[in-house]
Amino acid sequence: MTLKLEKADFDAVADAIGNAEERTSVEFFAVLTKRSDDYQFVAGFFMALGLFVGGLLYVVIARLYWLDVSLLTFSGIELALFVVANMTFRLKPGLAIRLVPKAIRFRRAHANAVQQFLAHGISDTSARNGVLIFVSMDEHYAEILADRGVIAKTEQSFWDEAVAKLVAHAKSGEITIGYTQTIEILALQLAPIFPASEKEQAGLDDRLVVLSTN
Repeated sequence: MTLKLEKADFDAVADAIGNAEERTSVEFFAVLTKRSDDYQFVAGFFMALGLFVGGLLYVVIARLYWLDVSLLTFSGIELALFVVANMTFRLKPGLAIRLVPKAIRFRRAHANAVQQFLAHGISDTSARNGVLIFVSMDEHYAEILADRGVIAKTEQSFWDEAVAKLVAHAKSGEITIGYTQTIEILALQLAPIFPASEKEQAGLDDRLVVLSTN
């Protein structure tokens, strides 16, 4: 998926955050990235593994049919295929992720979300009431990270429902709608628990941050 956001998209998310924070003391911050890793090393590993298995199968078939290929030729073909594959991954980074298992993609995306939570000072609010809304497009991954002041008074099912809506819109390419509607839902349900009157001071910037990727 490509990220094609206009100024209106950034403004819409910023407005949604601003409106939400008028109703609740919870502080929202939004981060979007095309992907959370280049996956060159991981894809290269699985490609090498595939070539190794393919090579073993070829050796078995060659013995069955009395095919004669020198070790030097065989090794040269394996090396050439590996080099071509890695060059392709570098020229077209989006291809590498297709060789990476979902579990690894999700772990990398989660690690990126945690990094953004810390890097943007979401854990530094005085009331520990920061919430990060994070989407990594190529991994089809979304996560909402809330600081301990918010987690302590909410159930996990509440966050799961919000993430499900965010993922559904992201898969449809409706990034801006996904963010704005998710923020609206979070504010609506968090306001009774964390009323705006409890806001202690100005907190996080009301904006959507888009991370650059290679």
